Amino acid sequence: MESRTRSVEVKFPLIIIRSSRFVKPFERIGRLSGVKEVGWVSLAILPILAAFTIFLLSFSVIATISRPEVQEVQREAGAGAFLLIPGINPYIPILYGWIAIVIAIILHEGAHGVIASRLGFRVKSGGLLLLLGIPVGAFVELDDKELREKRTRDVNRVISAGPFANVAIAVISLIVLIALTSGLTTVGDVVVADVVKGSPAESVGLSKGDFILSIDGEPVSSVTEVGNIISSKRVGDTVELMIGRGERLSNLFTMNVTLGDLGDGKPRLGVLLQELNADTYLENYKSQSLSNPLIHFIIPDFSPRAAVVPPYADSIVWLYHHPTLGDAYSYVAKFLFWLWFVNVNVGLFNALPIFPLDGGQALRKVLSSTIGRRTGEGVVNLITTVVAVLLVGMIALLIAFPYLAR
Repeated sequence: MESRTRSVEVKFPLIIIRSSRFVKPFERIGRLSGVKEVGWVSLAILPILAAFTIFLLSFSVIATISRPEVQEVQREAGAGAFLLIPGINPYIPILYGWIAIVIAIILHEGAHGVIASRLGFRVKSGGLLLLLGIPVGAFVELDDKELREKRTRDVNRVISAGPFANVAIAVISLIVLIALTSGLTTVGDVVVADVVKGSPAESVGLSKGDFILSIDGEPVSSVTEVGNIISSKRVGDTVELMIGRGERLSNLFTMNVTLGDLGDGKPRLGVLLQELNADTYLENYKSQSLSNPLIHFIIPDFSPRAAVVPPYADSIVWLYHHPTLGDAYSYVAKFLFWLWFVNVNVGLFNALPIFPLDGGQALRKVLSSTIGRRTGEGVVNLITTVVAVLLVGMIALLIAFPYLAR
């Protein structure tokens, strides 16, 4: 009977918990139907992920070298923007970022363990990595001798499972995110910036910061729409305004306003209006989310923005709303976005053929089982080293060039 191993290693501020008990879940999941097929799919997907990542890297390097505005943006963001570490990367929020990173690492390592168990590899142990008691990672220990000696296709199925798991959960998160944001509506877009003294608007109590949501039952989302409706009336006509007032536009009411002549003979409300363009931004995001996949690598602004309308209003206005989740949608949307963003970056980066990343290990295994048998491991090491140096050089150029160009 195999003895169980368990250990706790402290390397302040890290705590490493290692145990063979973590192997049991891998074995149970590995016995499920479809797991074997997932291994084959991941094997087929890995070179596609590697090629796509190299394309993105090449595109980024070319853009950085050729476009001064890109260089300026990267200088302002700092070198930390290239690290997927909350607190160092200025764009990644600490809470959502760490949750997403922990999930990504557990999925990545867990996928290695599940496929390895299904294919009969010996999984020696699994473990957790804690930073000051907070989970920040996971790992799976396989038998190095088996990884060297077993068939290439089996070894690479184990290796490719990690990046595939990250990309799979990223795609699922992105699909749910797109479905969620497709249901968003704008709470309000046309705000009263000022009220003319002695005007019809002042007489009925219209105030700075009020949102005009509809006129005579017709929704309005731009200053132009309001102007067109009012200009189609006559002086003395009465219009019904739907007004939103207060935080989150919680106070909704209608008011009847008789249009007046403010000296130019035209029907007027007597207000100065400001357009927030929330609806335009939302519609652009919805349309581009399907037509331009690369937009999802840019942090979106679909949260219920704390949009104070200075200097016209002191209250905070929430611009977007979800019919089912209400204001809580923003928390779900942020979680889904960072789950997508972190996992797709972890998956793509690990697919790069840079040893000892998963892509580099898979490349070395393939070369060893093909040309390595004829030429020896020296040639294999040379090829993998050259590939790794080229790609690492591209990454270094991407980070350093904005400062060199300056």
